[in-house]
Amino acid sequence: MMAFLIPVLILAMGLVRVHAIEPPTCTPLVPAVMDNATVDGLLGHWVYIMGASQYPPHMAEMKELKYATFTLYPGRHEDEFNVTEIMRLNETCVVRNTSKIHVFRHNSTLVHEEGQEASMAELIRSDKDLFILKHFKDNHVGLSLSARTPDLTKEQLEEFKAQLRCHGFKLEEAFITSQKLQGMWLYVAGAAQLPQHLLELLLIDHGLLRVEPGSGGELLITQRVAVADRCLSNNSTSIHLGTNGTALLKHARNRTVSSTQRDELVRHAESLGLSQGDVVYAPWRKVHQCFGVL
Repeated sequence: MMAFLIPVLILAMGLVRVHAIEPPTCTPLVPAVMDNATVDGLLGHWVYIMGASQYPPHMAEMKELKYATFTLYPGRHEDEFNVTEIMRLNETCVVRNTSKIHVFRHNSTLVHEEGQEASMAELIRSDKDLFILKHFKDNHVGLSLSARTPDLTKEQLEEFKAQLRCHGFKLEEAFITSQKLQGMWLYVAGAAQLPQHLLELLLIDHGLLRVEPGSGGELLITQRVAVADRCLSNNSTSIHLGTNGTALLKHARNRTVSSTQRDELVRHAESLGLSQGDVVYAPWRKVHQCFGVL
């Protein structure tokens, strides 16, 4: 699981003002007051900016993470969110919609569940357009910063970096994402649990996806998919998969898939409860149908 959604999920509302001097004067991070306004304020689109962790598996995942956004939707139950994530892990574009976040108001805690994995983080008080989490995993601590848009001020970044130093992190141990999710991606493979979704994947010959920045910090998605003799198109402001059943889609900068990339995709599928047999690769036999349309 992506370090609490990369420890994203990455939910944290907070930046306490800190003077960036050496050694830094550390103002304690204050947990958010989890009233209705705070909980409702978490809904919607967020961009993951940066984070650091002492937990070795999370450190390894954060090294692979080049870009990530996530969107929180109301869940079926009170104080529950459904989560859709779009992220770039090295050269793979991954879309996930399988996890949930549970809100525990009494201690300002968010628990991110994906399959059998669960991660806990404390939501920190701060600006409504910032999201900071203090993560806890097996006696290890981590911090993550997300925001409504990728454009933070220098002061906001310096405040977060000061908190990293206060928690014992060196700045070179913090991982900062880039804007490299944008541009053209080619559909390579997909996996799904529900039979109707699996059938749809089997019918896809090839697909193209263009990611562009929107005016409000969201990502604008344009898709073309070749199914049978048709080229289907879809323009939307976000990717959102249905909440019933697990699905995983892989896009890449080119359609040549190495054995290492195949193994990586299988690992992602298995982490979501899918098997290697659930993975369907696009054959790319009718490239003329949609290729070059975007």
